[in-house]
Amino acid sequence: MAEPVKKENALVRRIETLPLALPHVNQPRTAPVEEREPWTVLESQPKKRKLGLETLLFALIGINVALYTATVMQEAGLSRMQSEIRENRQALVRLRTELARVQSLDQIEKSAKALGMVRPESALYVAPPAPFAIKTRLARAPFGAPEGY
Repeated sequence: MAEPVKKENALVRRIETLPLALPHVNQPRTAPVEEREPWTVLESQPKKRKLGLETLLFALIGINVALYTATVMQEAGLSRMQSEIRENRQALVRLRTELARVQSLDQIEKSAKALGMVRPESALYVAPPAPFAIKTRLARAPFGAPEGY
C-alpha cells in the first residue's frame, strides 16, 4: 500500500501514491519555426450589413425613451399651465370681491363725502309742461275720402 502522507505535505503527493494513474497524452511534435510554412495574410471581405433583431430592439428602445421623454415634458407643461389657471382664478375672485366692494352704496357714499359732497335736505322736482290739448272732435274728411281719413 501507499505510504502515509505527512501533515505538512498533505497537498503534495507522489505519483506513485495517487489512487489513479494519469493518462499519457501523445501530442504530435510541431515542426521548428524555420520549417513551417510562411504566414499568409487573409483579408476579410466587407460584410453586408443587415438589420438584425438587435438593431430593431435598440431602435424600439430608443423610440420608447424619446416618447417617454416627450410625455414627461408635456406633463410638466400641463401642470405648469394648471397652476397658472389656479392662480388666475384666485386673482379673478379677488378682483370680483374688490369690484363688489367698490360698487356698494356705502363705499360710493364714503367716496362722495371724501370729495366734499353732501346729501341734499330737500329735493325740488320739476314737472314738464302738459302737452297741447288734444282735440276731441275730429275734422270732417273731404268728400270721397275713406272714413277715418
